[in-house]
Amino acid sequence: MRVFGTEYLYKHRQTMTILSSSFENLHSFRIIHDVLEPVRLGFNFNSKVLDHNEQHGENKELSKFYTKLYKADENKLRPGIDYKLNLQEHIDQYDPFIDLSPDPLFKYVNEDTFKTRPTFSKFITLLDNYDPEVDMTEIVTEEDREEDDFINELLKTKIMKMTYDFLVEKQKISGGIDDFGKLLKDLWFKRYKLRRGDSSAFEHIFVGEHKGSKMLGLHNWIQFYLKEKKKEINYYGWKKSTLHEHLITIEYLDENKYRKPMGSVFVGSSPEFDIAIYTVTFLLSARRCTTVKIDGCEIQIICEKLTPTEMSTCYMT
Repeated sequence: MRVFGTEYLYKHRQTMTILSSSFENLHSFRIIHDVLEPVRLGFNFNSKVLDHNEQHGENKELSKFYTKLYKADENKLRPGIDYKLNLQEHIDQYDPFIDLSPDPLFKYVNEDTFKTRPTFSKFITLLDNYDPEVDMTEIVTEEDREEDDFINELLKTKIMKMTYDFLVEKQKISGGIDDFGKLLKDLWFKRYKLRRGDSSAFEHIFVGEHKGSKMLGLHNWIQFYLKEKKKEINYYGWKKSTLHEHLITIEYLDENKYRKPMGSVFVGSSPEFDIAIYTVTFLLSARRCTTVKIDGCEIQIICEKLTPTEMSTCYMT
């Protein structure tokens, strides 16, 4: 079975999000050899999903829940206090792909939070476990234990307990909190075939991958900051910014000259917040594009599914 991921089409420097998933000439098609067992994972595919015209209106139920999650996130960083941005030059979609911002995007980040908050430290440990080339087959060794450690820390947080209760209420999962942990492990870390190599939802969304001359995925502010600090990313400028600079769309080049003409990150969020938002959207939303409001910011969450139990990509824009 072929399922085509979502990326971007570039022509004469016009950046356009492709809403269809039927373009065979894009970066890759994904061949699924294994389908997760719904009963083992505790998925309930007969339960009602939140189905509405999301491309034309806000999903108020998810907006309400996501705002509760955001306010309950004790580990999130505070803008202007725990981190400061230097947006510099605004880039129009018709501008040539050149560096218009001489300084880094991040002016300051309180790195103590990375050490003192367990979900941050476990998350950062995972970032080094992957080869960015999508055509490379990766060997799983100690990664499995580190993934379990990360999941266990997630389940201790208020955010993930609220998420578990919400999904149980919506009859999308069954079993106890440990069963929910197994579901998260399979959804985020189960590897799927990508042509000659392999990948996972976690790797694509949070770590980033290379294909041809382009950077794919990497929709996480922590990974962006760490790579920028090591001078592995050259920030070119911003294309869109929301209230309080929570969600920004940026343009950059990595150390191997791989281009990212348009990438979005939700700045300051905790790993558990991102995992919770994307997991709930994947399980509950019947649409590819879900419109919500979080802390006064209108956000579109794009979620691509390989199968009903496998995620290709998920990001905010």
